[in-house]
Order: sequence, then structure tokens, then C-alpha cells
Amino acid sequence: RQPDRSGHQRRGRRGDVLVGRVASDSLSIGLVGCGGMGRRHLHAYRALRQVGVDGFGIAAVCDPLVAVAEEAAHLVEEFLGAEPAVFCDHEELIASGAVQALDVVTDPSTHHRIAVTALDAGLHVMCEKPLGVTVRGCRAIVDAAERSGAVLATAENYRRDGPNRLARAVI
Repeated sequence: RQPDRSGHQRRGRRGDVLVGRVASDSLSIGLVGCGGMGRRHLHAYRALRQVGVDGFGIAAVCDPLVAVAEEAAHLVEEFLGAEPAVFCDHEELIASGAVQALDVVTDPSTHHRIAVTALDAGLHVMCEKPLGVTVRGCRAIVDAAERSGAVLATAENYRRDGPNRLARAVI
């Protein structure tokens, strides 16, 4: 394994392909969980576009509440210019082939079921914190990522906040 620019170890299989694809092509993302935190993630995707990051698209949104999923789809269209497909079941979204990656922003008790299914299907996964509510659930997610070679990330936004970066620099 080779360390990337941040010093983290990066897998030599599909993880490296993903990094190259983001730079030149568009990574198709499915947002699973369109409630409050899901909408916050959509605002973050809009902010990325506003600063020139355009190597991604939100190709699908998924929420068990149809109205919530449709509202998120309209936000995606407003923010990013293309209305995504709407799903009410994450398994249908994963099976559809519409996305290359999932952004999992659901209740933490469901993270392991969604992430393992997606990773086993070869999709890359970013999962909102906490990764899982039990060690067993977290282990299942990590094991699925290792089996598939797909990229797994946990959205630990406070790690990258300005005050925390400053604290790290001072220490």
C-alpha cells in the first residue's frame, strides 16, 4: 500500500481508480437518507460545485418516505442542475446500477445493512458518523469493504473543521 498525500494508506485496487476517475470523469453518487442530515449533505455538494469541484453528480436519492425523497430530488436539481432518480428502497437503488457510490445518511442503526449491501455490490460508500452502533456492525462494514476493494469512508466532518485543524497544527 502506498500512502496518499494526506499520509493515509490507500488501497491499490479500485480505490486508486476512484481517485483518478474523480479528477477527470464524473462519479455518480446516490444519497440514501434525505432527511435533515441528507439535506445538509446536499448543501455541501452544492458548496463543492461553487468552488469548482465538479467530478461528481448526484444520480439518485433514496428515502423510505416518497415525499422526502422527491423534495431532495428537487434540491439536487436546483443545486446541481440535474434531477436524480428517486428510490424508496436502498436495495432497489443498489441493484439499479445507477450509481458508483453511496452517501449513507440514515439512522445509524441502519448503516451496516445499507453499507454492507452496497460494498458487496462493488459500490464505494461514504457513511455518516457513527459508522455503526455496535462493534459487530462496524466490523461487518469494514470486512465488506476489504472483500470488495471498494472505498469506505466515514463522514467525520469535525475532524476537518478549522478549530480542529488549528489545534493539530499547534500540537
